[in-house]
Amino acid sequence: MPQRYYFHLVGPTGMIADPLGVEAETVDQARTEAEAVVAEMRADGELPDPDGGWHIEIRNAAGALVGSIDLH
Repeated sequence: MPQRYYFHLVGPTGMIADPLGVEAETVDQARTEAEAVVAEMRADGELPDPDGGWHIEIRNAAGALVGSIDLH
């Protein structure tokens, strides 16, 4: 059964929360979705400075951290 996962953009100056999230069958599938979001944001020039300590936190519906992706 799919679960909802949220991709929060987190850095030294704060967090940009993902209010919608995505549905995925597994944490690995959610990570693949998050990596696709990062690639799309990078292509569109929408990512913050990659050397600024920013990363994506992958959290489940309960708010537990299940993974992260560094943006550098």
